[in-house]
Amino acid sequence: MTGADGMIHGADKMMQYSPTPNLSAMMDFQGAAIYRIHDSQPLFYDVEGLFEVYRQDYNFDNIPSELQVYEKERNNIVDKWPLRLKLQLGQEGAQEEFDVMLGSHFSRVERYV
Repeated sequence: MTGADGMIHGADKMMQYSPTPNLSAMMDFQGAAIYRIHDSQPLFYDVEGLFEVYRQDYNFDNIPSELQVYEKERNNIVDKWPLRLKLQLGQEGAQEEFDVMLGSHFSRVERYV
């Protein structure tokens, strides 16, 4: 579930990827379980919604006429969201994909225009 700001409101989806921590680990606000949850949040943002707000805030619709450039309808060199999760939970390799993304140094919300 997402709100107008594109952020997730529930931790249920990201918790499905994480090992079930014991309650005492969850109570340690400096512990690895809390950091793992915090660091995985961007993987579940509504990035399309967030990018649309960004497009509006920076007047993307005016860029073509002002700069004589245009945005492609379809990216054909690299995915527009190359660092998003591609596999659904339960698919073969989904946990590995999550772990790799979580371990990367990227923000996980990079987008190519």
